[in-house]
This record gives sequence, C-alpha cells and structure tokens, in this order.
Amino acid sequence: MGLFQKTETDKSGNLKTYKNWYISFKNHEGVIRRWAAFSDKRRSEDLLRKIEMLVQNRITNLPPSAELQDWLECLPAAWRKKLAKEDLLGRQYLAASESLIKHIDDYKQHLIAKQTRGNYADQTYNRLKRIIEGCEFYTYPQITPSEIENFLYKLRQPKHETTYDAKGKAVVKTTSGITTRTSNFYMQAMQQFCNWMIREGRATSSPVEHLNKLNPDVDATPRRAMTLVELSLLFNWLDRQPKHKQSKMQPSERKLLYLVAMYTGLRSSELASLMRSSFDLVSDTPTIQIHARTSKRGKHDRVLIQADLVEPLRRHTAKLLPDEPVFNMPTKSNVAKRFRKDFESAGIAYKNEKGEVLNFHCLRHTYITLLSNANVNPKVAQEMARHCDIKLTLDHYTHLQDGQMQQALDQIPSMQEIGVTSPMKATAEDVIRDLANREMGQVDAEPIHIDGYLDGDDEPEPDGTGGGGRRHEMGCDEGEKQCAYSAQVRQSDALLRNNMRLLEDKLLRGEGEKFGVRKTKPLVKQGVKKIKRRGRDSNPRYEENPYDDLANRCLQPLGHLSVNVRASADSLRSTNCNSIAGDLKAELCRWE
Repeated sequence: MGLFQKTETDKSGNLKTYKNWYISFKNHEGVIRRWAAFSDKRRSEDLLRKIEMLVQNRITNLPPSAELQDWLECLPAAWRKKLAKEDLLGRQYLAASESLIKHIDDYKQHLIAKQTRGNYADQTYNRLKRIIEGCEFYTYPQITPSEIENFLYKLRQPKHETTYDAKGKAVVKTTSGITTRTSNFYMQAMQQFCNWMIREGRATSSPVEHLNKLNPDVDATPRRAMTLVELSLLFNWLDRQPKHKQSKMQPSERKLLYLVAMYTGLRSSELASLMRSSFDLVSDTPTIQIHARTSKRGKHDRVLIQADLVEPLRRHTAKLLPDEPVFNMPTKSNVAKRFRKDFESAGIAYKNEKGEVLNFHCLRHTYITLLSNANVNPKVAQEMARHCDIKLTLDHYTHLQDGQMQQALDQIPSMQEIGVTSPMKATAEDVIRDLANREMGQVDAEPIHIDGYLDGDDEPEPDGTGGGGRRHEMGCDEGEKQCAYSAQVRQSDALLRNNMRLLEDKLLRGEGEKFGVRKTKPLVKQGVKKIKRRGRDSNPRYEENPYDDLANRCLQPLGHLSVNVRASADSLRSTNCNSIAGDLKAELCRWE
C-alpha cells in the first residue's frame, strides 16, 4: 500500500509515465483500492495519509479528529462523494458539498411535517433564503457569523430611494429598515436551521452558535393599555356611527369585537378563527373554546366570558351556521388600520407623551392591566392570559396607571407615625429658609398703607398726588401695589441684613445650640484673631480659616449666608417680608 505512478509501454517500446500519482490502500473491509490522486506528489502523500486515518477511525468507530474535520471541509466535493461511497465518511461531510437552497427546502418540509402554527414554515424559509442570497452563501461551510451580522445591520438601516415626479423633480423617499426585534428573528431562524443540520447528521457544528441577540428595546415601540376614559370615548363614538352598506364590519359588530377582545384578551388571529360552535353560552359558566392549531401556545383553551357579553353574543350568533365565522374580520394588517382609524376618530391619541402607542393588540394589554388593577392574584392573571411565564404577564402586559406609584408610596407609615425624629439638626441657613418658606403664599387680609413717598419721588402735584408716585396702598391699583411692594421689600431687606449680622455673631460666640445647631466652640477660641467685614457684605472674612470642611461642619453654612440672604430677598419680592423679619427678631430675643 502506498504511492506510485502508473507507467505503460507504447507501440515503439518506449516506457511512458503518467503525470498523476496514484494511491493504494485497504479499506475497513480489507479490500484494496487504487485511486488516481494529484499531479503533485506531496498533495498525493497527504491524501493517502488522511485516507488511512479515516480507515482507522472507521474500524474503531471513533469520530474524526479536529485536524481531520478541517481537512474534510476543505476537500473538493468530488472527493467527499467518493469517500462517502466507500463508507469512510458520514452523511454530514457529504451534505457539506450540497447547495444550501436544497437544505433549507428540506428544513421547510420538516417544519410543515411538524404541523407548525400558521405560516411559520413559509416565514422561516423566506428569512433563511434572504440571508443566504444576501450573504452569497452556496454551501454550509461558507456560513460565517460576521457576514450574517453585517447583512442584518444593513437591513436595520433606513433606505433612501430617489424617484422623479412628472416635472422631473427628484423626490427622495425614505423607508425604515427592519427593527431590532425582527433582526433577532432572522438570527434565530438561522440558528435553528444550523441546529437542525446537526440533528439530521448533515453538519458537525453550528457556525452561528455563539451569536447573541440584540437588545430589542433600543428601537421598539412600546404599547400601552387603554384607560377607562379612552374606552368610554371609543364605544360611545361607535354607538353614534351609522351603518354603511359597503363596510365589511358594521360599527355595532366592531364594538362587539372590541368588547370581546377587551374582556377575554384574545389575540386577533384567535378572534378570526372563532366559529359559532366555539361558544358555549347556555351553561352556567359561559366559555369560548380555542383550538390548539390557532392558539399561540398550541393547546386547547377555554376562556371565560364576562356575564355582560353573554346576551349580545347570543343575539349576534343566533343567525349564524355552526361552522360560520363569528366576526367578519379583515386581514391582519387591515385590522390594525381599521382599529387605528376608529380610535383616532373617537378623539384618542395614537401616541402619548411617553411614546407609547395604541393598536389592536393593546386591548389584550388592557385586559391584563384591568385584572392587575382589580388586585387579582398574579398567578390567576397568568392563567387567564394563557401565558407560560409569569414574567411576560407582569413585565410586558401589566401597565401602571398615572398616580399608582404615588398612592403606593403614601401607604407607607410616615416618620411621625413611626415616632422617628429627623436625623439632621437644623442650621442657621435651614432656619432662614424655613421662615421664608412659611411666609410664601400668605396674603394680608387688609391692604397695607405706607405713608410718605418712595425715594426719588417728585414733589406732590396740586391735586395731592406725587409727581412720579402716588399714595401707595395695597389693594388699590396694580401699579400702586407694585410700588408698595418695592418700598416694603427695601425696608425688610435692611432689617433682614441687620438680623442676619446679629445671628452670625451669636453663632461665632458658640451659642448656636440655643437655636438647635450642634454645639461648637466659639471661633475666638479656635485661633481667629480678627474678623473683617467688607461694606454691606455680612460674610465674615477671616485671617485664618476657622474650619476645615468636616471638622466643624455645622459652621459651614456661614460662608454662604450673605448669598442666601440676597437670594431669599429676591425670591420674596411678591410677599410680605415684615413677618419674616419679625420672626427673626423673635428668635434672636430667645437667645438673649
């Protein structure tokens, strides 16, 4: 067994050597085989060595090594067929040379044989074919994850198409790409196809096994549940609509359809499959039977019917045959368009301020949300929604209404009810702010009279009024009120600055504990030699820094008192500041 070149003698008696090399080996049954190899001796030697390894694996029933698998995947299709005919290769290596279109055709027949729901087989086949043709994959070994990722990225991008109108003007039309959720469905179809190839023995590994799905919430359009007000608007508007001869569904039939969807949570495909025989309206517990072939989870379901719907459904189905559809519903896309047209005509916004939209499936969201608002047990709500996972019921279909979170927070006992005091003691800045806030919104019962004139007013006119100013009285003309406020605020600012300076002096002497501030040493004992004041600024300037942020944190607000005083004065232009100054004065008197 080995490598040789075939020779023969021609008519002239000369020895002729063939260009190709030949290999000779024994197969797993002990039969000697002689095959033509390559013109290159090294390639022929490598082929002979690999075939002998395949024979040993076939005898011992061991799988090929990783090196041998890589070699087989790169082997020409003719050689793979030859080795498979010799029973040295498994079916997966022979299938690697076949067309991918043939494989996905077989996969489609597999899905049809499994009796998958609806058009799932056709939809999966179209997605696989679109990927294969877009990435130009012809055989299974050519499938690469990076090519699939790049192709799906291009599908998600918006497309710009330029057309020309009758006048020759260019019109750019932009169409949105597929959503991230749809892109995940494409990737899922490819992963399921590769797993099927492995199960069928047509492949040894999946090239897209490590690909992860993208976050579908990036560009998803969230749905929302309808409020009771919106439901009332929709149904009242349908009651006012007249009948149309050309309409496929009359307003009364659409109203019944929406009510059944809202009170049962049935999907549009399930509603379209309902026959008269699907309803049990005579028993003590009226129900709707959903067949397994139309149910999304593939099981026979019985859905309870709300008591108010029994009589309208009995009247609607009285004239129907047992196998006649109950609702004359349009196609899936037209159902969404019809529903949107109805609620927009009823004055309901398609998209709210949060970006959430309404469509026909939102009636199912409304059904589950109404169960949650009625404090139904989550497990019961899951069974009524016919969900396999309670996370889907709670996280995706249950929506919080406005004010529910605040109501839940208000039910927690307050600090006063628990008997807990505030963990932070008040500082001087807190007191000033509290006094100012308490005065905000207070209005004097009687108008305030201010004698004299404002600074800068002219001399009185002969009629008794001032040149630029008049008698300023709160409660008279609006202009007089504004002048009165200005005079009052100036007087209050002066009193407020004076009281603030006294307040700082108290704190500097270490008497802040009387006011509720944590006890500290006087600043004089902390090494402060001199306190400087600069004009009207009440902020003390020290030759040495009397505190270091954390060591005497209670005195830190003193560095900002002057700024806060000005800010408080500006914010209280429309309030009576005399009461604030009076409260400050009363507090200072308590210190004496």
